[in-house]
Amino acid sequence: MRIGIDIDNTITDTYKTFLEYCYIYDNTLRGNGIINDHQHNVQYKFDWTNDEMKNFNDKCVDEININAKIFRDAKEVINRLYDEGHEIYFITARNKKISPKAEKITFNWLKENNIKFHNLIINAEVKLRECIDNDIDIMIDDSYKIYKKLNDNNIRCILLENALNRDILNREKDLFFEDWNGIYKYINIVECK
Repeated sequence: MRIGIDIDNTITDTYKTFLEYCYIYDNTLRGNGIINDHQHNVQYKFDWTNDEMKNFNDKCVDEININAKIFRDAKEVINRLYDEGHEIYFITARNKKISPKAEKITFNWLKENNIKFHNLIINAEVKLRECIDNDIDIMIDDSYKIYKKLNDNNIRCILLENALNRDILNREKDLFFEDWNGIYKYINIVECK
């Protein structure tokens, strides 16, 4: 089976690391902290201007991507799937516009963390297109929007639950998991069908 896997907030807790850097950066600007607590978009959460957000990205995004911590069991499950003969494709929206070094940093991070994979696709702003072009059988993502788009186009997608999507999940209809072990069990069930 060819498995597509998102990176940020799917295998790494990027949002938590992102917020830690936001607090530090915001302290250097005005020290107001979070202004709009219900916003997930950090620019609006901290009430930064476009220039302040661009400056933050220029200064911090690479470091955030290097320092984001991997979710518990993600590496073990991905490597087990790889060892069992599945093709692992990382499909991420990390892009060279925000970080010219995005591909190198991501590739090195995966290698340094001993995560096995066959292909790394960055700049994947339209994951539906990437899944179709790469014959992905199942995609694992954290974005509810991507989850719906893929499933609506007959590409099986499962969602890793997190703080960013928890409030919009339909607990009766949506296929989501709280951890990587649940994802592993589901993939084995799908493979047996």
